[in-house]
Amino acid sequence: MTPATRRTVAVRLAIVLLALAAAQLGVLFAAGWSGDPGDVFQLVLAVAQLTLATVLLVAGLRAGRAQSPLADDPPPDARTD
Repeated sequence: MTPATRRTVAVRLAIVLLALAAAQLGVLFAAGWSGDPGDVFQLVLAVAQLTLATVLLVAGLRAGRAQSPLADDPPPDARTD
């Protein structure tokens, strides 16, 4: 798998995890928060999903930025005389 494909997969997976966590939180709070252990478990699970999604998204975006040339860097074949 190429680095670009890995970055794309990481970003897409992060977006899917964010969407799932948002849906899970929406259902949890729309159904009414009762504070029972099942609700607390769902809340902890959603926070874990958000954390994982954030880590994947930041890692994917940083890897993409590290691979791209900076605007003020000359091309590798440029003459420097």
